[in-house]
Amino acid sequence: MWELPEHSLPHHCSVQRPFFVLEISALFSIKMASSSRANTSDTECCNDVTKENAPNVEANGSFQPNKSICSDCQEIYFAKDIFLSHSGKQKFFVRQLYRDLTNQGVSCFFDQDPESLPLGEDFPSRIFEAAKTCKATVLLLSENFLESKWPMLELSAFMEARDKTRTNPNLKIVPFFFLVSPDVLESFTPGNEKWKQLGISEGEQNNWYRALNALRRTNGLMFNEGDDEGEFRDKIVKEIWHTITPSPRYHVPRMQGQVRMCQEIADFFNIVHSDAKRISVAGLYGIPGHGKTTLAKAFCNFKLGDFEGKVCHLEFSRGDPLQRVKIALQYVTHCPPWIL
Repeated sequence: MWELPEHSLPHHCSVQRPFFVLEISALFSIKMASSSRANTSDTECCNDVTKENAPNVEANGSFQPNKSICSDCQEIYFAKDIFLSHSGKQKFFVRQLYRDLTNQGVSCFFDQDPESLPLGEDFPSRIFEAAKTCKATVLLLSENFLESKWPMLELSAFMEARDKTRTNPNLKIVPFFFLVSPDVLESFTPGNEKWKQLGISEGEQNNWYRALNALRRTNGLMFNEGDDEGEFRDKIVKEIWHTITPSPRYHVPRMQGQVRMCQEIADFFNIVHSDAKRISVAGLYGIPGHGKTTLAKAFCNFKLGDFEGKVCHLEFSRGDPLQRVKIALQYVTHCPPWIL
């Protein structure tokens, strides 16, 4: 939390009221100290509690990752946004995809993530529970995927949670074909030699077949031989941001008309500041304690998907200016904290 002196503002910015929202290639919500503000008691809990490993700057200026538990409301974030389902043969590719997604604030269930599969715990139950709670699953389909036991068990669990038991009816299942075409799904039927060699029962093979049959009706992206893996990962990340509703980065209390007010701010930017190369500024006016902080954070959450996670709320009141630059850079570039 930092204070921004009035003389440091651009000459065209008004400093009569505390808030501005800036849009560049990323979105920032910046709060500036107002001489009329008597206290900082804007009604809210979870002061800047962010989801998973979103960065936080402590009062003393230290750069720390946020915890996933709010000490005020005891809200705990269990579910992951994305389940990364893949064959072990594609582990290197998926490991980098996991880093790309987590750096952008998307929480992932990944078998090498200790939060997903803690040591010493029953991993099958963790996997099947994740199938019931995640928002979307990325299926990196390959020959190895279709011929492997655990990837196929995961696929069957996803389809069951979405279509049969309805424990996760809104689950988005997004296939990405890695060095195979969608036609390969038709070649795997109950009784095929590959599945027999895995020792899978006839009943389970029927479940796998039904899952593949349902998957044939789903569009997906293809990675062909000679394609650039980095570009393909970028396509997956962009697709994920347009597939899921991102988890809020900032926990905000309920405010009547919150969505409507956020939409009005967004409409203002679209109408008044249509030039994407310009810095867009909007002021939020009101007396202290009437929800300006809440609305600024709510607007960050509102635009999170549009900016692919490049959204940041900064409060200028105290602390090291260098830390403010670090937190802004991390959100804009998705750079890991240790690099900064």
